[in-house]
Amino acid sequence: AGSIPNGIRYAKGTQINIDVLVNGKKYTTVKCSMRIRIYDNMVVAVKQLRQDQLLTANDVRLEEREDTGTNWVYYTDVNEVIGKVPIKGISQGQIINNHIIQYPICLRRGDRVTINANVNGIVVSTEGIAMENGRKERYISVKNLNSGRVVRAKVIDENNVEVAA
Repeated sequence: AGSIPNGIRYAKGTQINIDVLVNGKKYTTVKCSMRIRIYDNMVVAVKQLRQDQLLTANDVRLEEREDTGTNWVYYTDVNEVIGKVPIKGISQGQIINNHIIQYPICLRRGDRVTINANVNGIVVSTEGIAMENGRKERYISVKNLNSGRVVRAKVIDENNVEVAA
């Protein structure tokens, strides 16, 4: 029998306790340190990529790499990164993760948008103006043209934002 008292730590030392049995009874426990390596197909940069460069199928590929257990999420499907942009330059061969890419700017300051609010299953809409540039799934300030109020809204696409009801 055995146990992993501190859980599995990928690419680092993982302590394994192995119970040694003699005639079916525990004789001693042997403590071992093991390096557990997990590999997966990850999206990597085919070449050097510039900040805000729109990613295409020619810029990335799948490559088997070790999961080092870091706190970022890597991608296993190139379609998940196509159409996004690097937050900063990306080196050739670098693993593409959720901390280094984002959606491109789809709304510019001064663009007219539809502000949507879902109230108990009923969508209420009004017109507004983007007060800052915005990226899909990010929050920006939007001025409601009817009330004049400025609210924080989540960018849905190049024409729509959503506020919490």
